[in-house]
Amino acid sequence: MNVYDKYSKLLFEDYETSFLKVFNAEWTNFIHNLQLEYGNSKQIHIGNRLRPTLCCWGYLYNKDPFSEIDFSSIAKVAVSVEAIHKASVIIDDIIDGDEKRRGEKCLHVEYSNDEATFFSVCLLVASIKNINEQFANKKVVSLREEVVSVLCNTIVEMCTGALKEITISNKDMIDIRQINEIISLETVALLRNSLLLGYWTAETSNPAIESTLKMVGEKCAYIFQVMNDLEPFCNPDYIESHKGKMNSDCFRSRKSIVIPYLYANAQKKDKEYIKSIIGAESNWEELLRMFQKYAVRRLILDEVDEIKNSIYGLLSNIESGSTNLMWLECFPIFVSKLISYCESILDGTPNEWQQYRFI
Repeated sequence: MNVYDKYSKLLFEDYETSFLKVFNAEWTNFIHNLQLEYGNSKQIHIGNRLRPTLCCWGYLYNKDPFSEIDFSSIAKVAVSVEAIHKASVIIDDIIDGDEKRRGEKCLHVEYSNDEATFFSVCLLVASIKNINEQFANKKVVSLREEVVSVLCNTIVEMCTGALKEITISNKDMIDIRQINEIISLETVALLRNSLLLGYWTAETSNPAIESTLKMVGEKCAYIFQVMNDLEPFCNPDYIESHKGKMNSDCFRSRKSIVIPYLYANAQKKDKEYIKSIIGAESNWEELLRMFQKYAVRRLILDEVDEIKNSIYGLLSNIESGSTNLMWLECFPIFVSKLISYCESILDGTPNEWQQYRFI
């Protein structure tokens, strides 16, 4: 590693450490202002902070690395992104009947289904109200309407994706197009727009740059989701500690990118068998055997590597005059860190979970 690379890594670590310290304070303040006891739950204050971190990187796109950066302004915007994410996982946990998330009681277990549901609605409304207020005094007045519209559309997309997922058939579970559509709506929308909202916080607007940032955000989100889908197959012990029980979407007729990959690469004689065993917990061992037989982990990680390279390709095509050069050096470190974090979970290496945790 040369001196320039070392400087980029140090700057990257300083960016994230500084931002997350400010963000956590702003998040605590945001939850406190709701004046609801549910905000005291541990579940509300834990998480990987991936979406707010992406929001910060969008903001840093135009910032001079040698000037003082106002992390407070982007943290206040990122709070809205995290509130939407929290609301979505609270509802997911209720629907899935999970007992824990990240080893702590789910909100509906700590309180009740009804209380958790209405608190999630409060988070969604507070998210919109907050971002409207944050952009109210921006110099570029036209951005306010666009930002609020994007945030609202994100919530609609996520809900649409969730509806498609809970009504999915076994036939659609093996259809890569159907699964990718759900991933695009449920997961990609929020991460993609996190990067975009952060960019707008810097009070700049450039359609060409926004298009590139959208593609970068989409690819980062897809990497995160497909590696997340690998977890129950590669590290079931983590799922048990994370959720309180072995719980996979494959058991509940829900989306998992693993299933269409497995089906598409299976021999003809195994395809019908795979269709017959998905959706039932009692068939888990057989499904895992098929997963290992066709080396699906390797297939998916090979695609992740291709996506990573395509992100680097997009970054290399950004004109150096349109951003600070250190952003172009630091953002690939973020992408690499994201992949390493996900891989550490798949491999069951607890020390690396801590090392790459985004909190």
